[in-house]
Amino acid sequence: MSNFIFKQKYSACFARVVIDEHIFRNHEEIPPAPVFLRKCTKTYQVPDTDVYIKEGLSVLIPCYGLHRDPEYFPDPETFDPDRFHEQNKSKMWDYTYMPFGDGPRNCIGMRFAMLQAKIALSLTLKNFKFRLSKRTKLPLKMEKKGIILAAIGGLWIDLDPISP
Repeated sequence: MSNFIFKQKYSACFARVVIDEHIFRNHEEIPPAPVFLRKCTKTYQVPDTDVYIKEGLSVLIPCYGLHRDPEYFPDPETFDPDRFHEQNKSKMWDYTYMPFGDGPRNCIGMRFAMLQAKIALSLTLKNFKFRLSKRTKLPLKMEKKGIILAAIGGLWIDLDPISP
């Protein structure tokens, strides 16, 4: 019996890790917010430059651009959830992956949003097969304005029930 319980717990932990990696990869591809606006609270010199960001200046942080930059994310067009495996996270540059912002002012709803995504994805994967709908236009083109990224024309998925 204890072996059965161990296998169940291991399976659940492995599934959680895989779901986390896929959600992280999706947030790299399409972050909830493409840019963040921050106000500089004290004058800051950009390291190894003569550039200063003065106190009070508003700074736009291009999250979507950082996530698409091959300098920080090699081959950013490839869907590779293993990039977010625990053993690979240490290879990532600090402050380059930030779909919910970073630091003390990151998104207050981040943990709730991640929990909701995991629950929804787990229940949906358990009960349905996913198919890309013919209504979805490929390749996806993203809306260039607004604070939320969305596919032009929508991203349509057909769900087929899995028989018990």
